[in-house]
Amino acid sequence: MKAIQSFLAAIVCFTRIPIPWTLPADAFTRASLQLPLLGWCIGGLQYGIFLLASRVMSVELALFWALIFPCLLSGGMHEDGLADFADGMLGGQTASRRLEIMKDPRVGSYGVLALILVLGGSFLALKETALNQKATALLLSTILSRSIVIPLLGSLPYLNHAGSRSEGFIPQSFRGWRVLLPLWPLLLTAWLLPDARLVLFFLVFILIFVAIRYYLQKKLEGLTGDCLGAAIKLTEFSCFMLSCILWQRSA
Repeated sequence: MKAIQSFLAAIVCFTRIPIPWTLPADAFTRASLQLPLLGWCIGGLQYGIFLLASRVMSVELALFWALIFPCLLSGGMHEDGLADFADGMLGGQTASRRLEIMKDPRVGSYGVLALILVLGGSFLALKETALNQKATALLLSTILSRSIVIPLLGSLPYLNHAGSRSEGFIPQSFRGWRVLLPLWPLLLTAWLLPDARLVLFFLVFILIFVAIRYYLQKKLEGLTGDCLGAAIKLTEFSCFMLSCILWQRSA
């Protein structure tokens, strides 16, 4: 029952889908732990949108609708995190100044540039991915990108609790072996891509985690909701780039 409640809380926290039930407060503190499973649901919808849309419009337009679907579903939550992250980390000289900039609701030039590069690069990478693998690439990238939140939460302290909209979604005492349990949906990707190429996707997942964790530890000594949003978009972008390399579109 608790697992169902926390999954429903994840839907409330990370999408604009209304849930007509009252959920206990502790369900929301576990909401972030349901992101890998939520990634399967969102990725599955993306998969279906692309397949259906590609029957009635060009492949490029089908990709466009599949890519903007998660953004519309979340209200641009992760994209907003990426923009704030870029503004703060590139515009601030100290940890406190970086955090201050990330709190600013206005988007600066670094944020705009990050959105253009990541979103535009994602579209181009998918466009150059083989047609019969585009839907698989969409699903894999969505699952892995949402899953990266788990090890980040388990290895870095969450900063700026007071006044943060993400505060209520962060689990407490989330360390050690507990980090591995919410990642069980990753095991299901072996059904999606049952060959050695899946190892490369997991390798990219690990490398992105190590790089982002190191960067956050060095620059902030912790993380915020914006950092998690940026990690999701950067992991997604990296998976699209790998898909383009593994499944190059024939000329």
